[in-house]
Amino acid sequence: MKRKLNWKLIIAHVFVNALAIGCLWLVPGINLVHPTSPLISLAILGIAFGLLNAFVKPIIQFITLPFLFVSFGLVVILINMLLLWLLERLTDFIVINDLWSLVVGAVILGIAVLFFENLFGITPPIIDDTRIEATEGEA
Repeated sequence: MKRKLNWKLIIAHVFVNALAIGCLWLVPGINLVHPTSPLISLAILGIAFGLLNAFVKPIIQFITLPFLFVSFGLVVILINMLLLWLLERLTDFIVINDLWSLVVGAVILGIAVLFFENLFGITPPIIDDTRIEATEGEA
């Protein structure tokens, strides 16, 4: 079966990541730097964070899988902290002042991504609610 690249879904993920990163202005120790335009900066941060989520996050989650169950999911905050720190190191558009700002920013970023993905319907449902109806010959 041949798969096609879904550009609408990619753009929706970039938009959701940019919105979630835009929520970081709530954290006092995190500064979003806009050298040109805020929209361009958020788009670049959204793309960079999306790439980190797509390629780096699954590897880290696989490595920390035993701790994920033992800590009741608190390792997810550490993973988000690592991704946010990597985002700061890779781009010049975000500045994190201290560790507590990083912790609070990781929590807000995780909640915001979860909220916006569910709001825009990007995440697939866990249980498919489509019903297969039997035809007359099958019943």
